[in-house]
Amino acid sequence: MVPRAAPQVVAASALVISEARGLLEMAEPAWNYAAYHSIWAITAEDCELEARLKALEVKLRQVEKEAKHDVKDRAGRRYHRLEQSVVWLLVVSCMLAALEVGKKAVRKRDAAPSSSSSSSAAAFSMPGW
Repeated sequence: MVPRAAPQVVAASALVISEARGLLEMAEPAWNYAAYHSIWAITAEDCELEARLKALEVKLRQVEKEAKHDVKDRAGRRYHRLEQSVVWLLVVSCMLAALEVGKKAVRKRDAAPSSSSSSSAAAFSMPGW
């Protein structure tokens, strides 16, 4: 897993690469004289600047790829948690609605006239309610 500081490392590495590339590109026009150009070529070869920058770019691409994967993975987990939360809220909402319907049925039953002289009311009354 990529640590939280990975985007900062990627940004810092990209900055280092761009500055190093800028130095290399700036240095070439500065060495217009043939004698200085050979000194620059020898120095760049001795320090292996091109090879080091290419290796650094490869590593930076790998870190960038892993950081993108980590961001996608975190977004997927966040979406799953959100989905679970919505499901639970729907379950609670359905339970509250069922409770409300039950309360209304009890109120309706209690409000019905309970005269024992009326045969129609006795015929439609449900036992246990």
